[in-house]
Amino acid sequence: MRSEERNPAEVPPEGRYRRNPRVARQVLGGRAVVLHYEGGRMAGFNETGTRVWERLDGNRTIAEIIDELAREDGVPVSEVAPAVRGFVAELLARDLVVEAGGAPGGR
Repeated sequence: MRSEERNPAEVPPEGRYRRNPRVARQVLGGRAVVLHYEGGRMAGFNETGTRVWERLDGNRTIAEIIDELAREDGVPVSEVAPAVRGFVAELLARDLVVEAGGAPGGR
């Protein structure tokens, strides 16, 4: 396991995460490109990753994001959950998102 990787089990369904304010972001053609100011790291996401990224606002739980994506795509939650949790674990490991904590709107 690379040092950047985290276990998706570390991303609980009730967790709330938000985009790190030290990250510049732009969505181009339905795909997000992000740059971490301090780390100088850049990442690009496919359309599905961008859909997750845009929902990481600190207001929704991971379970709510998973439910939304599953409903929009017409697929079972059980198919969406591992990918979303794994993606968020990777974002956490790369310091691109941070825990929002607390109730909706908590920063």
